[in-house]
Amino acid sequence: MSEARSETRRREEEELMLRLAQREYRQYGELEELTREIASAMDHDDQVSIRMLLKMRGNTIEELEKTRRDQQTLLNTDSEWRRRITEITAENGAENMTKAEEKIRTLSNGKKEILKRTIALDKQISIRLAGEDSYYSK
Repeated sequence: MSEARSETRRREEEELMLRLAQREYRQYGELEELTREIASAMDHDDQVSIRMLLKMRGNTIEELEKTRRDQQTLLNTDSEWRRRITEITAENGAENMTKAEEKIRTLSNGKKEILKRTIALDKQISIRLAGEDSYYSK
């Protein structure tokens, strides 16, 4: 493959990874928002809303899993690309990042923060619903 074709392919893969990272970030945000809404519905003892929101949250988790599978498929195409993305999303980062790589890193860091908040809220909900039988009580 020529140098120019190789560079074009790398840019296309980079843009696809950026779109997937953006989609994943939005999905994590939706998951956090639905978790907050579940907590609010619990405060009002609104069982219908709780069931509906849990179903919506399950759908969002399924969509998120598909996005993550798509990312993994892309990463499995080239070990050099996988190494680069791993460096970018690591705490110490990578040298000479492109604009797309910088955006991917920012989205990755934001996703981690959203996930921490969502897990903390989910823990409160689980303990409240299940008490000592909660996954988090073990």
